[in-house]
Amino acid sequence: MFYLQFPRKFARIGWIVLTMLTMSLYVDSAAFGAVVKVSACDSLGGTDSPSFGYEVISKSGLYVIYSGALVTETNGTTSITSSNIYVIKGRPSAGKTLVWVFGNGYGDAANPAIPGDLSDVELYRSSTKPARNAKVDACYLNYVISNELGVPANLASMRFLAPHYHLDHINQEFLTELAPLGYQMTYSKFYVHVRDSLAITNTCNSKCCGQVGTDGKCNRNTTNYWAAPFKSVWDAGALATLVKLGSESDAICTQISKPVSGQVSGFQSTMGDWVLNLGPTDHTRGPLYLSLSGATDGKNYLIKGADGQNGVVDPCDSVFPATSYVVLGIHGRQVGF
Repeated sequence: MFYLQFPRKFARIGWIVLTMLTMSLYVDSAAFGAVVKVSACDSLGGTDSPSFGYEVISKSGLYVIYSGALVTETNGTTSITSSNIYVIKGRPSAGKTLVWVFGNGYGDAANPAIPGDLSDVELYRSSTKPARNAKVDACYLNYVISNELGVPANLASMRFLAPHYHLDHINQEFLTELAPLGYQMTYSKFYVHVRDSLAITNTCNSKCCGQVGTDGKCNRNTTNYWAAPFKSVWDAGALATLVKLGSESDAICTQISKPVSGQVSGFQSTMGDWVLNLGPTDHTRGPLYLSLSGATDGKNYLIKGADGQNGVVDPCDSVFPATSYVVLGIHGRQVGF
């Protein structure tokens, strides 16, 4: 089994979960089109790169925004990495258009006006820092929704799906920046699998939410709170929109259950019907995979909400083989928390 990972252009780095799956075939992002730069967003500050921007995966209604970070390698050089924010055009609903967003990016960088300030990412991994603030990522999302999807902010009904609970994919900073752009966040929904919902609370205001493992340390091997976002705590408004999906009994690689009325296990889009699957639980306990068979552009898609561990074959590859699916990752070639 070989594995199609999107995109190719980023340098390889290692964070906590190391490297890519073996026997990998990578498709250059040019297969989907060039990275589009939006000067109005890039001008909002931070470190820019030709790799930061957005790409059209399918004009039928699938786009990706690259939230960027800078990584200091062991030899002192600096490379870039991305946390991908996928945007999917949904169906009309109550006079608005549903817009599904899979991923939030890295959140805010450190505040240079505060001596010694660090971002959430740096507090967990000192070698890595966001290249730009969540304001830039939100600007790009607004551009894609307005200019690619053709949906005005006030007519977009936002639906946020958490790939998994780590701070480089869900954070309050990103959601905070959308309201000033005209998005009615009170009517949005924020979905996370119940297994990954522990750290999404406004009481989490320290590294690992103050929770340590049996060894007394805060790391991914000993606590379910590793890489939980905390510097910007979840506010009451965001928590009011939170929907916990599935159940503890959900089986990996299968469609998540709907034990409570009002939950979702899939959604309609202009491309076809997406299914929410529970991914392998070696990264976090409740990562989401999004799958679509028979898209309007004639392809099958799988978006993986977590990276596989080094040398471990993803068991879901047998369910969604890369020979049949365009497999998209939540990071670039490199991996994240």
